[in-house]
Amino acid sequence: MRSKCIRDEETGKTMTIGEIALKSKSQLAADDVVSALIGTTLAMRQRWQESARPRLKAFNRNYPSIKTLEDLGVLMESMSEHDFCQEVLHMHTRNAGFWRYRMLKGMMSALIQYRRDKGLITDWETLVDWAEQVRVDDVKQDIIGKIAGVNVATVQNLRLSCGVDTAKPDLHVKNALRKMGLGNEVQVIELLSDLTGYSCTELDQIFWYWDKNQ
Repeated sequence: MRSKCIRDEETGKTMTIGEIALKSKSQLAADDVVSALIGTTLAMRQRWQESARPRLKAFNRNYPSIKTLEDLGVLMESMSEHDFCQEVLHMHTRNAGFWRYRMLKGMMSALIQYRRDKGLITDWETLVDWAEQVRVDDVKQDIIGKIAGVNVATVQNLRLSCGVDTAKPDLHVKNALRKMGLGNEVQVIELLSDLTGYSCTELDQIFWYWDKNQ
């Protein structure tokens, strides 16, 4: 699986799935909490390379001073849900409503409250502390997992963005594991990581690219 050659959509070059997985693994980590939240919000229900990642780059380019949770809160309150989705996220909502706005605001508020309750100092410390203690098998009891629109894939995307070695059970990863006769995606990948020595994040990317290119 790792040695299969495919076309890298970012560079146009032919590379092995293993090589692309290692490269994409390094791109998953965010530089700050705001980028982690925006990236996770954009990654839901759309292609990362083609749609979400360019929009995240545009956000970082257009709003370089928005680095803290409070900065993000001020920005969100400065415009309507519609304008934020169009101008900041570059999402045309049409009839889909403003679920990305509400989910983002919910995650931001939850982390601010978590930081206060825990007596933590920085936003990044708060995100990492949350990411290391959240129970993936019971996300609906979690402060972020219980937010409307948030599911296991959302939680895992946010954990990946702050460097936790885990996996996101999106469509391609689920398909790859199903084709291999496996299920319960996150736990299986963690087990495979223990057995093979490959990190969970690298396995996540290998499965994703392998299924996408079947």
